[in-house]
Amino acid sequence: MGETWMGIWIFTLIGLFIIAVAIYDYFDRKKSNQEIKLWKYLLASMIGLVLMFPVLTGIVLRFLGLPL
Repeated sequence: MGETWMGIWIFTLIGLFIIAVAIYDYFDRKKSNQEIKLWKYLLASMIGLVLMFPVLTGIVLRFLGLPL
């Protein structure tokens, strides 16, 4: 069971990292007046959220009081 949770947290951290890099890149390009293609940032955030889906589902179920 511990290995499963370790894998879930690794995917969560990878998802957070992808989103953080996309946010950093967006503001870096905006600061230097480079072209910003919104679809790249939307794609990065969707990939990050898909990787974090198991943890996000667990948090929502916990707040609703439902069993995991």
